[in-house]
Amino acid sequence: AAGGVLAGGALHGAGKIVRGFNIIPDAAKLKAMGVKTTIGQEFGGQFQKLEDRLAGFPIVGAPIRELRRAGNASVMVAAGNKALAKIGQRVDRGVTDGRQIAEDVLGKATDNLDAVIGKMTASVDPTFNAALARARAHPAAAELIDDEILPRINNGSLEGRSIQEIKEILDDEARKLGMQPGMRRAMKAVKGLRNDLLDAVGRTSPAMQADYAKARAAYGMAKTVAKASEKSTSDGIPTPRQLGQAVREGARRFGPRDAYSKGQSPLQDLTDTAARVLPSTIPDPGTAGQLAMGSLLLNPVKYGPAALGATGAGLLYSPVGQA
Repeated sequence: AAGGVLAGGALHGAGKIVRGFNIIPDAAKLKAMGVKTTIGQEFGGQFQKLEDRLAGFPIVGAPIRELRRAGNASVMVAAGNKALAKIGQRVDRGVTDGRQIAEDVLGKATDNLDAVIGKMTASVDPTFNAALARARAHPAAAELIDDEILPRINNGSLEGRSIQEIKEILDDEARKLGMQPGMRRAMKAVKGLRNDLLDAVGRTSPAMQADYAKARAAYGMAKTVAKASEKSTSDGIPTPRQLGQAVREGARRFGPRDAYSKGQSPLQDLTDTAARVLPSTIPDPGTAGQLAMGSLLLNPVKYGPAALGATGAGLLYSPVGQA
């Protein structure tokens, strides 16, 4: 018993010593965002190489693989918290399943957006009427006005749900026109009409326009988190690279088209940093473990000390070593 206590104390101390070194800037940045990192990810270099090899062993690598999965999950939670911070909310504590995280984030963002939209109105005032008249110079915009906007006007105003529907229709049409050669002017006209609609909302109720912008931003990021979860083939927890792919795809729908190329898409700072630090795959212990065990059985004198060393290093990743 005394030996166990001493061993536990020594292991705890070793973990403290290793973590006493200065960690690499990207890892420090992730930790500040609430992302969980391993020793190898924090220090890089030889620490990272050793950890990568240890992760392939069946037993000593198990805690490393689990910590890496937890790290990927924490990136997803950090992305969800960044989205929900726009509306003063957070991911529920204790939720670790990827699909549950996505459901929690998207559900809260959707509920908030619906609540904000329900309170919105836009008066069809002379300024908005003038904007409609200008947009009619372009056939693509004129068709949208006649088919989508005018039928939704009720007693000289547009209600919240109609505003949302029109905005989504205009956004979709602008994207389609932007991909067609020779339709740049039409695309700009449709985008202008969309901005005129939001300006009308701002004139009618300025406070609601600010709430709507926050709600839309939160919803856009929440959709990105949910899309990333769908890319995972197992537990719904995406790798940082999969989350980054979802951010890039979401930039086309929820942000300026050039935002991603400028590094300004929502969540991009988090995903770019995580992709540089966290691995894109969790090692399969099968092949590496079988090879290591085979080597140990064939030549225990040669490979025994290495196995013991690996076991000792692997214990740094145990709960005691991490404490």
